[in-house]
Amino acid sequence: MSDELPLPPDQCEKDAECLEAYGSLHYIPNAPLNYVSVGFFAAILIAQIWLGIRHKTWGFMAAMIGGTVLEVVGYVGRILMIGDIFDQNNFIIYLVGLTIGPAFYGAAIYLSLSRIITVFGTGLCWFKPRTVTITWIGFDVVSLLLQSAGGAISSMADTQSQSDLGINIMIAGLATQVAATTAFCAVCLQLWLWVRRYPQRLSVEYAPFRKSSKFKMYLWVLGIAVVAILVRCIFRLLELSGGYDSELANHELTFVLFDSLMMAIMCLALTIGHPGLLFGEYWDRATFSFRTKKTSAMEPFRKQFDDGSRSGSEVNLHQPEFTPLQNNLHQPEFTPLQNLTEYQPGYQRVSNA
Repeated sequence: MSDELPLPPDQCEKDAECLEAYGSLHYIPNAPLNYVSVGFFAAILIAQIWLGIRHKTWGFMAAMIGGTVLEVVGYVGRILMIGDIFDQNNFIIYLVGLTIGPAFYGAAIYLSLSRIITVFGTGLCWFKPRTVTITWIGFDVVSLLLQSAGGAISSMADTQSQSDLGINIMIAGLATQVAATTAFCAVCLQLWLWVRRYPQRLSVEYAPFRKSSKFKMYLWVLGIAVVAILVRCIFRLLELSGGYDSELANHELTFVLFDSLMMAIMCLALTIGHPGLLFGEYWDRATFSFRTKKTSAMEPFRKQFDDGSRSGSEVNLHQPEFTPLQNNLHQPEFTPLQNLTEYQPGYQRVSNA
């Protein structure tokens, strides 16, 4: 806190030893870079809202809004730190915003993969589209909770041990996010290999869209976004592993290259290559339901009945259809006899003289 400083704040921030001992960071954030970052992510936020409403990509829009709002909040925190690097509240705003924001971007990416699996064919991936979304968003929620809890504990810590506990919990959250993103990349690789190995399993319904340049472009967009978010998460994991006083956590150029730039690339890719622009109507067509539909044993017969009704014929659901027979199926056919007695044993026919 500023009232505990050995020197006035304006003098302490100019003294390297004083700043290192009492400042939230060991440097004063660069003002132009942070103002540009706020403006950039604010523009991305407006664009995502407009594109989401126009193309009705509600889930994707919600995820992008959540992540981008937190990015803006985080950089506002860094701007506040320029005015007072010794105020712990400014540091908390920066830390929470920029640490947990990318978890929301991950949800947008997972929603995209579920559609891509449907377009290629659900039999080509280890997981169903619904399973991919639920599983990886579940990982995101766990990561988000851990990072939020760790940030809260660390910010309210009165001792070094409490601060270390908060940092370790945040590291666990970031490690969960890195592991989930790595597993996500493995699923993408498996899908790509099976698409090449089993072309006969490709979906016929989406064949025209799959061959389009827009779909191929969206695959590149998603690939860029995944790599960017993975690089950023690994950097944050390494940064926090050394603690708030580590050299990596207090080097602004490294932060700009591996956090600010990575998030800017990812957001720009998912805005220029927005699913509403590249997927179009196929975004809704390739969606899935969170509820599993149960099929009745009578469903094939009902379908047959519906088809028969539409064609004007009648189908009996309870009795098999037989071809009418003129003869009795259970009795042999006999030739009519004029005299039954000639078939009696030992009888000799007597003619009339």
